Amino acid sequence: LRRTLDTLLTASTNLVSNAAAITSNIWVNEANPARVWFAIGTAVYRSTDGGATKTAMATAPASVSWIIEDPAVDNSVFIAAGANLYNATDPTVGWATLYAGPGGATARQFVRSRDGQITWVCYTGAPSGDAAQRVENGASADLAVTDIRTIALDKDANSLAATLYLIGANNPPSIYSVDGLTGLSAHTFTAALPSGSTAMHMLPDPDVDLFYTADFDSVAVGTGAVRKFFPSADQLLLMMEGAVGQQAHMLGFGEAAGAGVAGLILLPYGASGAADKLW
Repeated sequence: LRRTLDTLLTASTNLVSNAAAITSNIWVNEANPARVWFAIGTAVYRSTDGGATKTAMATAPASVSWIIEDPAVDNSVFIAAGANLYNATDPTVGWATLYAGPGGATARQFVRSRDGQITWVCYTGAPSGDAAQRVENGASADLAVTDIRTIALDKDANSLAATLYLIGANNPPSIYSVDGLTGLSAHTFTAALPSGSTAMHMLPDPDVDLFYTADFDSVAVGTGAVRKFFPSADQLLLMMEGAVGQQAHMLGFGEAAGAGVAGLILLPYGASGAADKLW
């Protein structure tokens, strides 16, 4: 994991190295951007100064694929590790099982309602396809769509009303919406990602009804791209595209939310030698 103060125009600072693992998620607390969480394999770290320094937390039960801190409660942290979801109120001590996912699956990503009552999670390697579930009070219900790569919530979602937006692992990747409470009323949009692409992340805009997506061409040359999706217009627009050999992996907001997308992480693809880049 590296830290840059100028979008990688000059040298970056190496914070953590682990040749046997990958950095899968970086979480910046929207209420206090100085609080940053990240995981490399089973190692979880917290920074309270924007990444200038870090503190190691308790080791996770399995490799962490996703991590979130409750914006309203410092150190109330949720992780996806293996098939399960875990939480901690003191992550320096340990992790408690919040929900045990399907056997043989890996929890890939999850999102939580703003009131913290409901969690929605998508899996890879689930027995019934790459499933998506709604989890509340330790109980789960499958959503009406499967074979899902990434998941996002509408900006106003809570435990009384929520719409989920999902991108599939099919080819070309479909974009869906689902009633977050019932898991039903699935809708497939006409707009879809290009054939051969793999969706990696979808980020809702906090102020308007649109989503940003990150993907890369997994069939041809591995070119990463960022797109804007407008659900009301059923429209997907290309914002920017990386060089050959760069994958678009993760999206985040720089400065105050709503100031525009910053912090798109691009990682090298294959042996092309393409340089890492931050857009």
